[in-house]
Parts: sequence; structure tokens; C-alpha cells
Amino acid sequence: MSGVTALVGAFARGRARASRFPPSLARIAWGPAAGILVGVALILGLRASGAISGSNVALEAMGFDPDRASLITGLTVGGLGAALGALLTGRRVAPILVAYVALGVVFGRAFVAETAAAVATPGPDGFVPLGWLATAVTLAGTTLAIGWAMATLAIEVRRWLFAGWLLLAGLRRGGTVGRRRAVRIVAPIVALVVVLGSVPTLADMVNYTPDVAMTKGGLQQAPPLVGGSSSSVGQGVSNSAPGGSGASGGASGSPGGAGTATGTGEASGSGGPAGALGAGGSGAAPGSVGPGIVSAGAIASTQPWLASRPSGQGQVVSFTLPSPWRGSSQTSSPVWIYLPPGYSSGARRYPVIYTVPWDLTHWSMGIHVTALLDQAITAGTLPPSIVAFVDLAGGPFPNSECANSYDGREWTDTYVSSTVVRYVDSHYRTIADPRARTIAGFSQGGFCAANLLLRHPGVFRQAAIFAGYFEAGLSSGETVNAWMPFGHVASVIAANSPMQTADTLSSAVRSQLFLVLSAQPGLGVFGAQASRFAAVLTRDGYPTDFLWNQLGHAWKAVRQEFLPALQAIAEREVRTGVLG
Repeated sequence: MSGVTALVGAFARGRARASRFPPSLARIAWGPAAGILVGVALILGLRASGAISGSNVALEAMGFDPDRASLITGLTVGGLGAALGALLTGRRVAPILVAYVALGVVFGRAFVAETAAAVATPGPDGFVPLGWLATAVTLAGTTLAIGWAMATLAIEVRRWLFAGWLLLAGLRRGGTVGRRRAVRIVAPIVALVVVLGSVPTLADMVNYTPDVAMTKGGLQQAPPLVGGSSSSVGQGVSNSAPGGSGASGGASGSPGGAGTATGTGEASGSGGPAGALGAGGSGAAPGSVGPGIVSAGAIASTQPWLASRPSGQGQVVSFTLPSPWRGSSQTSSPVWIYLPPGYSSGARRYPVIYTVPWDLTHWSMGIHVTALLDQAITAGTLPPSIVAFVDLAGGPFPNSECANSYDGREWTDTYVSSTVVRYVDSHYRTIADPRARTIAGFSQGGFCAANLLLRHPGVFRQAAIFAGYFEAGLSSGETVNAWMPFGHVASVIAANSPMQTADTLSSAVRSQLFLVLSAQPGLGVFGAQASRFAAVLTRDGYPTDFLWNQLGHAWKAVRQEFLPALQAIAEREVRTGVLG
């Protein structure tokens, strides 16, 4: 009761001190306690509305890993909360506390997880207490700076608003306003309109391209900052598969269970010819950079799906499975399934593309994926296909790397290659043949796609790899958390590094696989990795296609190369006889 009494007293004192303000402002100028409460209310509102998760997704689509995205979002939300509290109360210190609350709410879990992972790191690369302290102090200082700056700015805005109100009140009493005073009234209003009006365009510029608003086509293609971008997303979304029960579909297994092939055995099923693109692909060598697909003449030479191509929009459904990890509060993981136009009106079976490790929202944000698929399938550019978006976020490691971790806490490799594939084949009309399965991904997902293909040639036969890397446990400024699931254990790293496992497959297995590799050679870590991996694939005789471009490590590159990559894979599926 004493706390409640103190809070009520603070409100009363704040109201008394606010008596000098206009009545309309005095009603909300309550004092420091109100500043904190209003700021916290804003944080909770943004969290409940999905704006915080939407911001994280947008930042991840721009290339930030999940932890850095939550850090940036936490600091941003904290600044907004401090600004709102200062604007309403005229106080500075109390609203700054809101910035710390926001950082804890948004980034706290990630910081605790990173701390735990650092403490558990063995060997010479292990935990550094002074480094942890420096990190904590840096977070505290940065939060203070942002909260203080935003609160100070908000107080200045409040003064302008107050001055404008006084001038308007004078006009109502018959007074006059000179030019300078008129500016004091109009300027903050114009500034507010400009700022608010700029938000949607800025969102498109940051999320899509800076010139997105300069052409009509750019505006039509730009996805929104938050949420799915296609009109088909959300239409008919359900928590169960058509014809299925919507149950979890069985346990996700454990390390060492079904589907944990090392990639050294023969692939099952009939392989067919190596394909028109040939061993090593017909693409230019790294360094001969040119946008778009380099073997366009071979692609689309045969398109048997044109005879019965559907039209309209696809449908997105979803289901959940038990999460492939332990030691996390998230016990279930979602999978979104894109069903192509015409799926509901026939008995046709379809090839499947599995994307990892990002959810549907990431792909919608990044490349407008469902609208892109609808248009390409309707136009006959791509064959009707099922696309599974497998979300692997939420485990004990910041990045799963789609791997069975060295300590047994995660088994996302087994989950994708066994659990998810079995569930999709049993609940949807798929072509249940390895030749009809493709694994695809961007960045971390590119590593996942290459690794899963080479480790499980009896499950997947094609991979679409966008700006990936090809060494497990890679530690760099651009892959800050990639090493964690492998724990610097040499045997685990060797078994999960495409650079090494590519050499372990027999020539017969190699001829049955097909990889489409998209990257900008020579650009940072990802470009160097792509060039080296391309050389390995060419040397070892893998059927490949190289999509060298100058688009960097960004979703913009995926937008341009996504359809050409899937076209190459469709041509491959035709030539191996699985798509006819």
C-alpha cells in the first residue's frame, strides 16, 4: 500500500506543478512516475502489436543476424519510449529509465543466451570476464546516450508546442501574430507532418532499395516494412495441413536418429543424366561477373508444365512440430507451406522446395516471395511447386546453422532432412522422390542448403544457394555466431563443411546432384567463400550453375536471382525425368 500511496502522491504533485501549462497539456503532465508508465505502456503496445518482431524481421532481411537485430530494435524502442515520456511529462531523467526497460524486454533474452554460450565455451577461446563487463558497460552507456538524446529532443518539441498553444490562445482573445511568431506556430506542425509522412517511403527505401519510389515498377514491387507482402499470404492460413489432422506429426527425433547420414553413401533413387548444364556448369568462372543467369539458353528449352499451367493465387497454410532442441522455452516450431495455384482443384503431385532457416515473413519481406511465385507459375516461368518455409529460430544457439550441434542440444539437421520432409510428404501431394526435392537458403541458409544437400543426397538432389558460406564454424565479423553449434570440435566441423564433404562423395553420387550458386565473387567473406566453393565443385565434377552478380550480400541479390535459380532447377528436374 505504501508504494501505491507514493505513486498517487507523485501523480498529485506532478499535476500541481503542471498548473502553469495549458489545461489541455496539464491533464497529461503528471510527473516522473507517469513518464515511466507511459513509456512502458508504449513498449508493451509495440510488443503486443507485433511491431517489435516486425522490426527484428526487417533488420534480419537487411542482413543483420537475430541478436544484432534485437539489439538495434531494443535501442530504438527505448529511445521512442523515452521521447514519449518526456514529451508528456516535461521530465528527462525518469523517461530515460524507459530506455533500459526496452532494452531488457527486447534484447535481454539474447544477451543472457549469449552470456551463457560464452561461459560454456571451452578452451583458449573461452569466456573473458573483463570482456563481458566491457560489453555490459557499453550497453548501459549506449542506452543512456540514446535515452538522454531522445528525451532532450522531446522536451524541446514540447516547448515549441507549448509556445504555439500560447500564441493560438492569444489569437482567440483578439491578439495579433507577427511573422516570427507565426513561424513558431507553423514550423513544428510542418516538421511533424514531414517526419510522419516520410516514414512509409523510408521503410521501403531501407527494406527494398533507395530508389524504390523513383519508378512505378519499384513501388509496385516493394514489400511493406512489417508483415507479409503478398495478398495470398494470410488467405486460407490454417494450423493444419489439408487432409491432415494438424497434429505435431511425430517427434522430431534426436541426434543420431533417422536422417543423420554423413553424406558419404550413395544416393537413393534413379539419378538420370547429369543434365544439360554439365559437370561444373556452363557459367562463367568467378571474376567474370555478369548479372542474371549465364546459361539462359539451356533453361526453358523444355517446359512440359506449360500444357496445364494454372492461374491465380496460391495458398499458404502452416503447421507446427516439436522443436529440434532442448534448453529453450520454445518447444514447438512452425513451418509454412506455399501451395501453388490449382492445388485445391486436382490430384496433381508437385516438386518441393525447402527453404531454411528463415520463416515465411523473412522471405516475404526479402523478395515478396508468394506474389513472385504466383506470378511466375501463372506465367509458366516456373512449374507449379510446393514451397516449405522452415523456421529454425528459438533454440539455445543464436544461429542454428541447420546442424546437429556438438553438445547434442540441437538436432536441426535431422529435423529438416527427416522430420519435416516426412511430414510434408505424408500431408501434401508431393512427388516423394529425392530428385523432386530442392533445399534453398540465403546467407546462413546458403550454408544450410549446401551442407544438407551434401550430407543427405538420398533426401535432396538440388540446392539453390544465395550468398552463403561453406565452412562450418566460420568465425568472422560477418558470421559472428556461426561457430557456436560446432563448438570448435574438429570432427564436427569437418563433417559439416561443404568445402570438405564435397570431396567425400562418390562420382556416381556427385553426378546426381545439382547446385545453383549465386554470389558476388571477391566481395568480403561471402564472395571469397563462393569463389573457393565454386572451384571445389568444378574440380570435383558436380553439375552446377553459377549466377555471378554485382549485387552483394543482400536480399536484393536474391530478388534478382531467385527465379533464374529455380528455372535452372526446373530444367534439371525435367532432364532427370522427375518432372514431365
